[in-house]
Amino acid sequence: MKILILAESYYSGGVDTFIINLINHWPVNDDFVLLCNYDHPGLEVIQRRLKRKCQIVRHRCVTRPQIKRRYSSSPLILKDFIDMSMICGQYLLFIFYIIYFYLLTRKICPDKIIVCNGGYPAGDTCRALALSGLFSPKWGKPLLICHNTPMPARLSKVIPESLIDYLLKRSISFFVSVSRYTLRELVNRPILRDFKGGRVIYYGIEMPDIEMPDMGMSTSLTSCIPADRQMMALEKGSSMLLMLATYEERKGHDFLLRSFLKVREKIKNVYLVMAGFGYADDYKRINNLIKNYGLGHYAYLLNFSDDVVGLLRQAQILVMPSQRQESFGLTIVEAMSQGVPVVATNIGGIPEAIQDNHGGFVVPCNVDSFAEKIILLLDNESLRHRIGDDGLKAYRQRFLPERMCREYYGLLNA
Repeated sequence: MKILILAESYYSGGVDTFIINLINHWPVNDDFVLLCNYDHPGLEVIQRRLKRKCQIVRHRCVTRPQIKRRYSSSPLILKDFIDMSMICGQYLLFIFYIIYFYLLTRKICPDKIIVCNGGYPAGDTCRALALSGLFSPKWGKPLLICHNTPMPARLSKVIPESLIDYLLKRSISFFVSVSRYTLRELVNRPILRDFKGGRVIYYGIEMPDIEMPDMGMSTSLTSCIPADRQMMALEKGSSMLLMLATYEERKGHDFLLRSFLKVREKIKNVYLVMAGFGYADDYKRINNLIKNYGLGHYAYLLNFSDDVVGLLRQAQILVMPSQRQESFGLTIVEAMSQGVPVVATNIGGIPEAIQDNHGGFVVPCNVDSFAEKIILLLDNESLRHRIGDDGLKAYRQRFLPERMCREYYGLLNA
């Protein structure tokens, strides 16, 4: 059987990890084709980490995010004109997508289709291919995966969005979300909220089975960070907090830095390392925050690294300070798989990924509360080890990739 996976993405991160694990641990020997936007930044990581054959097709359809990014530095009057043009032309472009991807898919000739959407509505190319199920093609009705929170339609777009939602409901076999929270958020899309094909499948990830090192800090991070990255000489015996996330505002970097200030009032030999994918404006914004808070010698900003294990092996705690639209928190599972305790905010689907006091702490979006749990773990090594061991057990029981792939295989062949 040939399975086509479509993704539209402009950040490298969790969706790439999902695709890698889905293909690598698929329970039968099917053929895969990955179709995505030509500028998807995670393609190199996907190609490097795939363990089985997968054809990769890059389409060159122009998308709204690409247009916005291309003109982001234009004069305000030009940006306003482009925004207005996109509002008027979005759905004409969408009709083109439907035709283009239907014809492209006929050429690829898959037996089944998985549409891997970042959120909802998210990628217009994803929704356009999902609508191919209306035409009774060979591949039947696609399976649509929603990796993030479904968002309500703007007032100016309610009518066309409602029409697309209605058609989508008739064209897909299942609407799969990565948490119960995400599925509940379909209430934001009135047409979809009573869809009978809603399902929840939690992430499953493969992590190397390595021996955990001592929880003390090594002399540097250069062992797991390439030489062209920032060089850091952390004091021996100090502690490291690690954040793995894209540099989007919703991920809570400002919240984390304010909490980190509180932590450093009590514990001096602690450092914060943030690693993830971002654009130039993202790095500038967060670097300015670090400078304004006077944390230039204690907080480090790194580019995206797919050596997650290498980073986790040197961390005492993984922090996840998300402030909104957090569907699950894949990096929580990555930390649990290495026995690293987690401190995370009580946002979205995070409580479904980790139970409070079992693998980590889930706290309200309060700077003082967040800092308090970090201090508690740094001050108590035995508690830190116990919490980490609980997280490792939970990972082995709930988040192995074989379980995830069996569930998707069952839906795809239902």
